[in-house]
Amino acid sequence: MTAKARSAAHSPPVVSASPAFASSALEWTPLGLFHRFLGAASLPRRIHRFRRSRYSVARTALRTSRKRRVPPSQAAVVGEDTLLPGGALPSNDRQPQPQPEQHQEQQEQQRRRRSEGRRVRFDLGEDDDEAKTNSTLPDSGSSRQRFGLERGGHPLGVQPLGNLFLRADQNPSKPLRNARDAGLGALRRLPDPILLDIVGRLPAASLCHVGMASRALHVVAHQEELWRALVVEDAGGAFRWEASWRWTYVKWRTGEGGKGAGEAEGKEGKEGEGGEEGEAGRVGKGLKRKTKHGEERGALQYQPPLKVPDFYSDFFFQSWLCTSLALPPAWTAHDNIPRAAAASLSPADFAARFERPGRPVIITGAIDHWPALSRWRDREYLLAAAGGNTFACGPVDLSLEQYWRYANGVQEERPLYVFDPRFGEKAPALVADYEVPEYFREDLFQVLEEGREGGEGGEGGEAGAGERSAGGMGQGEECGEGEEGQGKESPSGRPDFRWLIMGPARSGSSWHIDPNSTCAWNAVITGSKKWILFPPNDGPPPGVRASPDGADVAAPVSITEWFMNYYEAMRRGPVTAYEGVCRAGEVMFVPHGWWHIVLNLEESIAVTQNYVSRANLLDVLQFLQKPNARVLVSGMGEGQREGLHQHFRECLERHRPGLLEAEQRSQEERERRRKQKAAFWEQAADVGDGGFRFGF
Repeated sequence: MTAKARSAAHSPPVVSASPAFASSALEWTPLGLFHRFLGAASLPRRIHRFRRSRYSVARTALRTSRKRRVPPSQAAVVGEDTLLPGGALPSNDRQPQPQPEQHQEQQEQQRRRRSEGRRVRFDLGEDDDEAKTNSTLPDSGSSRQRFGLERGGHPLGVQPLGNLFLRADQNPSKPLRNARDAGLGALRRLPDPILLDIVGRLPAASLCHVGMASRALHVVAHQEELWRALVVEDAGGAFRWEASWRWTYVKWRTGEGGKGAGEAEGKEGKEGEGGEEGEAGRVGKGLKRKTKHGEERGALQYQPPLKVPDFYSDFFFQSWLCTSLALPPAWTAHDNIPRAAAASLSPADFAARFERPGRPVIITGAIDHWPALSRWRDREYLLAAAGGNTFACGPVDLSLEQYWRYANGVQEERPLYVFDPRFGEKAPALVADYEVPEYFREDLFQVLEEGREGGEGGEGGEAGAGERSAGGMGQGEECGEGEEGQGKESPSGRPDFRWLIMGPARSGSSWHIDPNSTCAWNAVITGSKKWILFPPNDGPPPGVRASPDGADVAAPVSITEWFMNYYEAMRRGPVTAYEGVCRAGEVMFVPHGWWHIVLNLEESIAVTQNYVSRANLLDVLQFLQKPNARVLVSGMGEGQREGLHQHFRECLERHRPGLLEAEQRSQEERERRRKQKAAFWEQAADVGDGGFRFGF
């Protein structure tokens, strides 16, 4: 559903107090909401009102300071709702005025209170190298973590809110001034997330107009996530990455990047449909101006955004910080995931030591013979093997050439990365470059392919995908499934089971549990990945909230944000998590039911598959039998998910007769032995007299 459709679907009529607004009969649209807040019938008129309002706000604050005799350091230029000491609002009532010595005492007390709970300042000027490498952030505990930065200051000049108060400590005579409040007018009352959500519903042309209304709105309208959403919605996969998402959109609209507006399939701008496409199309038309001599201008040159001084906002600063943060060595230093060499690990040993007990392990030397280890390092080979096909890359499909151009130049908090479940059909040569390791070749979901008329079974039961956030717990945009993947029919008749993964540094999968109660293996071809796994019986990890049925999961926006805020808390917590780095040529085994998060430490390529073996067969059947299995099952179309439990049992009985009954008897025997062992130790302890006796 488009932004316009979402807005129209939840749009009660609005009665405005402004006659100009009421006469315009604007509907409850994002632009109309802006008009309601700004109190004007046309946005260009509001530009002048913003200029006047900034002077009126300053005059109001000055009158307030004179009337109440508030020290200049406390008369912040933030508008008519400025809070005075004690939280009172300005009023015309005469109050007893404090003496000058009381002013000094109050200032000293306020400085002392601020210094006790102050935030750490980020002095991110272009020439302040020490601040770039030694910046600190408070964590949830009493100690402070030290973080380094990989690049200079914020491109828009945004600073964390704590710097505003530290600046007041250093220069008490200078009034506190936040350009955010001074430039937003009545919109300053909105929290930054809500403000960004409202602006994000505007079409491109209106977003450009809003960015010219004031310096504060210039910062809001230049947020990269807004333009990323516009590129995805308007251009789809027909764009060519430029210096930023905003510049990518401009280039696409003018026809200098990708196919151009109107040439992309299904993206022609139509004036009659609400005016959104037509208004956005005027962005490109306005940029294709001619010189005064009638000659066409040359190619557009990238123009960086303006830096706004004295703009303080934790929300807008956080995204840039997560992008620019140098990953601390402490995040990768801890390594307690067991490692096993393939030369000394047989399939039977793997099943007994790791698969049945449900223990993660990194297997080394298991894929040294794969041709992919050498061939996939060559981009020319990958381009030839792809044959011009596009691959799922989050919400869009991109060719490998498009993706590499994006990955080489992007710097954002949540990078897109290739996560394609159909790469086997698109590039069969890539599938021929690897084989399923011998530990994972039993894949009982393959009976669904064998039971499908005309279906083709995978070699040795190819299966798996450990690094993903799809379906069930932990559904996220990185997986390429989400709402779209849930509705796609599986051509093999079984849930999606193998994925090609390509991602730049900082990409990866947020906290999730692999879908359909399957186990998984993940083989790293190039690069390295940081893994953290959380035991299934110890609840979700810190910072993650899951619904009881596992259908919904709430977690921090990005992987870096989770590491910044919760990694140390997890290390100090009562639950011991499994951590480790899986490098090129190594295979990670993820047991079913384990929460895990994956962070690419560098540009990486991997292949990952999910599978069902005897060890987790009964758990998969139990999962498919849940009342809401139709919602939880992922990787199949809605029609295929219906009755999957019964269909799977019938295919097992037809193609693997006796296997299910044998596994059920084996589980009953293991449960009987466990109870016998527990009963033995209960009899061994004499609870009555506190002594000890043998039970035989």
